[in-house]
Amino acid sequence: MTIDVSTDRSADLTIFTVKGSASFEDLMAAIKRFYDKDPTANVIWNLEQASVWDLTVSQIEKLANYTPRIKKSRSGDKTAFVASDDITITLSNLFIQHGLAQKIKRTVKIFNSRDNALAWIKGTLQISAHKPTASRPEKRNQL
Repeated sequence: MTIDVSTDRSADLTIFTVKGSASFEDLMAAIKRFYDKDPTANVIWNLEQASVWDLTVSQIEKLANYTPRIKKSRSGDKTAFVASDDITITLSNLFIQHGLAQKIKRTVKIFNSRDNALAWIKGTLQISAHKPTASRPEKRNQL
């Protein structure tokens, strides 16, 4: 597994691009290195080329728990996961739900493309709270 890390200071953004079979140890080491330095407010975890099959629920919880102990508040900060398969989407959702249960103050979303994640981080992609349904005229009761 490799984790390529790039930083865009103008967007206060770090992008982690994970390739190959993701190990808990390597992911935790990348997170620790990120917080040991001057961490950016926004993060993209690009998992499009990663395999996360070997990660356990307990390991996902440990990854989610590590960040609040290091940085007191990420309120207003954004984290995006880019996932292209069902298992990666499921584990990303688990990370998000665990963070919500722990009352971690950060906004986290999952995207199926790096471009959409980047646009959301930069504020050029708006996410609605719900998906619109097919447009149909509203049925009204007529008396």
